[in-house]
Amino acid sequence: MYTIEPVFPTPLYKTQIQISKDYKNNLENYFKKFEYVKHRSGTWGTNPTIHNLIDGEIFSNLKKQFEEHLTTYTKEVFKYDVESYITQSWINLNPPGSYHSLHYHTNSLFSGVYYFDIPDGVPGIAFENVRKHCVEIFPTEWNQYNVHCWNVSVAEGDLILFPSHMYHEVMENTSSETRVSIAFNSFLKGKIGNKDYVNEMEL
Repeated sequence: MYTIEPVFPTPLYKTQIQISKDYKNNLENYFKKFEYVKHRSGTWGTNPTIHNLIDGEIFSNLKKQFEEHLTTYTKEVFKYDVESYITQSWINLNPPGSYHSLHYHTNSLFSGVYYFDIPDGVPGIAFENVRKHCVEIFPTEWNQYNVHCWNVSVAEGDLILFPSHMYHEVMENTSSETRVSIAFNSFLKGKIGNKDYVNEMEL
């Protein structure tokens, strides 16, 4: 008889945000107004000079829901008694044949991706375990304790939240359509640290 204690598990938050067809059409037309920059991997992103895209009035409904779920993730999952807020946001366009290479997000506590338009059969998001062994052993069965990469399947309307330090990537879009997502970073407002440890700060 034995028990397993997960040590330092990482919670990924997943929920659904459905929007009306009319609202989606309005957003699609609005997306065409932005300037996009092409990356080496073949993806396109809104110009970085647009610091926080979802501050626009047309995004107010979505932004409110993003922030509500971000608050739930911060306060109910991590039990942090601080306020979280979105600091940057942008649109990702993944045309056929493009991908997102492995990366993480700096100067952010939690990051999020909203899957606005997802063609059938397109890969979701993959998280890489950077705590690897120097000895490679192939298990008889893969599970959450021995995998190097964890794939999360997604559908249109899904919102994924995760700690920003997690390495993640998106495999090649093998469909004939463009995948569209809205991504964002976040930070905290409030008191962090503890005066007894001489590290208290007000953000």
